[in-house]
Amino acid sequence: MASSSCLVSTSNVHSLLDVNIVNNLIRVARLPKQQNIIQVDWHLLVGFIKCNMYGSAHGCLGHAAYGGIFRDHTSAFLGEFSIYIRIKSTLNVKLMVIMLAIHKAYETSWQNLWLESN
Repeated sequence: MASSSCLVSTSNVHSLLDVNIVNNLIRVARLPKQQNIIQVDWHLLVGFIKCNMYGSAHGCLGHAAYGGIFRDHTSAFLGEFSIYIRIKSTLNVKLMVIMLAIHKAYETSWQNLWLESN
């Protein structure tokens, strides 16, 4: 660590305590060294269907839409859906997309469903 010598000019502060406080803040604000990034692959279990869903509303009560895509454990495309649902809240949209994904899976007799949403 650097000493608290001349990081801050004493002409700009009122006391030695002010200099120490500012110097300590400067030390705390230093960013950590860059860490290594590793790729993590996740694979769906055999027999499962994964549905990636997204739903959003423009504002608290705004125009809203949602959609989803179904894939199997080999990432093969199995189906999709998307719907505009007029004026809704974001929470309402998120709940509706989950319910619709479960309903679509039930209609196609998919037993093992993995849901993923934003």
